[in-house]
Amino acid sequence: MLILLIIPSLYFIVILFFLFGWQKLKISNEKVVEFEVISVVVAAKNEEENILNLLNDIVKQNYPLEKFELILIDDNSSDETYNIAFEFQKTHKNFKLLKNQLLSGKKSAINFGIENSMGKLIVTIDADCRVGESWLSEINKFYSQTKAKMIIAPVVFSTNKKIFSFDNFQALEFLSLQASTAGAVGINSPIMCNGANLIFEKTVFSEFENPHKKEIESGDDMFLMLNIKKRYPNQIKYLKHKDAIVTTKPTENIKQFVNQRIRWASKSAFYKDFFVNFTGIIVFVMNISVLSAFIGAILKLFSWDYFLLFFTAKTIVDFPLLFTVSKFYSMRRLMFLFLPLQIIYPIYVVVIGFLSFFVKTKWKKTTDNKQ
Repeated sequence: MLILLIIPSLYFIVILFFLFGWQKLKISNEKVVEFEVISVVVAAKNEEENILNLLNDIVKQNYPLEKFELILIDDNSSDETYNIAFEFQKTHKNFKLLKNQLLSGKKSAINFGIENSMGKLIVTIDADCRVGESWLSEINKFYSQTKAKMIIAPVVFSTNKKIFSFDNFQALEFLSLQASTAGAVGINSPIMCNGANLIFEKTVFSEFENPHKKEIESGDDMFLMLNIKKRYPNQIKYLKHKDAIVTTKPTENIKQFVNQRIRWASKSAFYKDFFVNFTGIIVFVMNISVLSAFIGAILKLFSWDYFLLFFTAKTIVDFPLLFTVSKFYSMRRLMFLFLPLQIIYPIYVVVIGFLSFFVKTKWKKTTDNKQ
């Protein structure tokens, strides 16, 4: 029985630390007069439906026009992405359009963009994202206050009005990842980041011979973060401000969702960071314990008490963190999905965890925009 208590106890402690870390993050409203030169780098592949929205959002920033540039790298798109961006370039002087011709893949596209950038700060964002007009201003303000080598900024999935929709389930699940991301940074032990809203100094990026681990298919954001964390352990910060939020689209169907999550999970085997690996193991073991206890109880291998122990412990500690963070993101209404997600989540985590060892996925296929 003592061994059974260790797993939920460790999980309880980890999530409480994340809640404490989230509360530690401060929102500053100080004014800033110094404007850094910022390069916004976008790697795009087959994004003809989305790219114009992002380009318009970025050029409408309330940030001095001469202090930022927008660099879009087309990664061998087979649709109209490049042509749309080419026409847009004609009327915007601070927009640079590049084509990733020699290589392919998101990592090489981002590296190519950074090589051709002029900014002190590099900001990466995905091509299907949307931002508010104060996005760059908040990034600049936070950097001027912290001088952080890397800034992890908030990302959310867009939602719809139908509460029990697949989009909203994804949004709440993704919100739990954002909560853990922010909370971990708050206790100065970052475990995740998202390239859809990631900021770092160009000089820091240049310090590493292989910052993105180009030999691995995905994980450009995570491997860079881990490199910076190792060299500058106190120089990764989280930008907790609503004006800095980036909104992106959820996957369109379950197949795309599974492929995306397998891709995210598959790179974890290459992480060489104790706290990242420890957290991942604790979360996985906790979820497999909930699922095993449920199946075991159905098969009458052991009492339902074991299932109730794991499920209750997980629910009690998950709820306060997600409830608190959902308020910041103005997504409190999604908490109606909390209990259904708690039931589904262990199944999905265990299945994705095992599939990540056997199934290979790519950033995007030629005919699929959301891989």
